[in-house]
Amino acid sequence: MTLEELLNDLPPARVVDLQGTYVPVDMSEDNLEIAELDSASAYEAYIRSLLDGNRAVAAYGGYLEKRNLYTSELFENDGVRRNIHLGVDIWAPAGTAVLAPLEGTVHGFDYNAGPGNFGPTIILKHRLGR
Repeated sequence: MTLEELLNDLPPARVVDLQGTYVPVDMSEDNLEIAELDSASAYEAYIRSLLDGNRAVAAYGGYLEKRNLYTSELFENDGVRRNIHLGVDIWAPAGTAVLAPLEGTVHGFDYNAGPGNFGPTIILKHRLGR
């Protein structure tokens, strides 16, 4: 069984412990609404307006999006800048419980401060397969 087949066979899972509406957010380079945003506070205001406009308690998205947000050399390797997002973003109030959709362990947790860095990050390690 391939990884894709295994993941497709899993039941839907909540990843945040909230009651209410979740709204997807598009942070890709194709989203013209964010093309002119130039600061963390501008992105925060965009997310807040998306949540408020949809009466949502959390926003999610990001995996494999092509983004133009990566302006830091942190995303550069051998002169090539990565622009594909490799995680799932969850925007929710501070203190919100985050649930793992699969059994696993916390591989790492940090607040990666600084312009262009990851911000609060949790990396989970899962063992897939039988």
